[in-house]
Amino acid sequence: MLEQVDIHSYIENYEQAISNDHEVIQNSSYTLHKKCNVSKVKFLVKQNHRNNIIKIGKNSNASFVVKITGNNNYLYIGNNCRLEGLTINIKGNNLSVIIGNNVTCSGNGLLAVGQNSPPTNANLLIGDDVMMAKNVSIFTSDNHPIYDMQTKQRINNPSKNVIIEPHVWLGQDVTVLKSVVVGACSIIGSAALVTKDIQRCALAAGAPAKLIKENVFWSRNESKVSK
Repeated sequence: MLEQVDIHSYIENYEQAISNDHEVIQNSSYTLHKKCNVSKVKFLVKQNHRNNIIKIGKNSNASFVVKITGNNNYLYIGNNCRLEGLTINIKGNNLSVIIGNNVTCSGNGLLAVGQNSPPTNANLLIGDDVMMAKNVSIFTSDNHPIYDMQTKQRINNPSKNVIIEPHVWLGQDVTVLKSVVVGACSIIGSAALVTKDIQRCALAAGAPAKLIKENVFWSRNESKVSK
C-alpha cells in the first residue's frame, strides 16, 4: 500500500511559487491570488460563504470552472497548468485541493471534493505533470451516504485523502473513487474505474481497475529529454 502523505505539507512547498508579486482579488466570499490571466476562468462561489482562498500560478490560463459551496476552503493550482474544460467542485468546509505544476486536462474533467463527507477525509492532491484525458472524473467521497440499517451509522465514509502522485496518465473516461492513491508514473487505461490504490510505474485497466503490467513508465512524446 502506498503511504499517505500530509497534504498540508504540500501547500507550504507549492506556495513558494506564488511569490509576493501576485495580484490579489478579494470579495465577500473568496480571495484570489493569481499570477496569470484568469479571464477564461469561471468562479462560482456562493455569496453567503466566507474565507475561501484560491491561488493560481503563472501561465495557467485555460478555460475551467471553480465551484465552491462552503467556508474556509483552499484551492491551489500551480504553474503552467492547462485545465481545459475542467470543473473543480468543492462542497463542504475546511477542504483542500492541491494541483501541482504542469498538470493538463484535455476537456470535460470533473474534480468533486467533499460531497457529503467528513471534511477531514475528503481532500485532493494532484502531483506535478499529471495528464488527464477527456472526461476524467475524480471523487473524494461518494455523493450520497449509505447507512447500516441497525446502527444507523454511515458505512461509506472516505478513509483517506485522494492522491494522484506525480507523472500519472489518466486515460479517457477514467473514474477515480474515494480513498485511493494512484502511484507515480502509472498509466490508467481508458474507461477504467479505480477503486483501490495503484502501485507506482504500473499499467492498470478495467472496471474495477486491475494491474496489467509492472515496471513501466510513459512520456508525453518521443524525445530523449522527455524519457
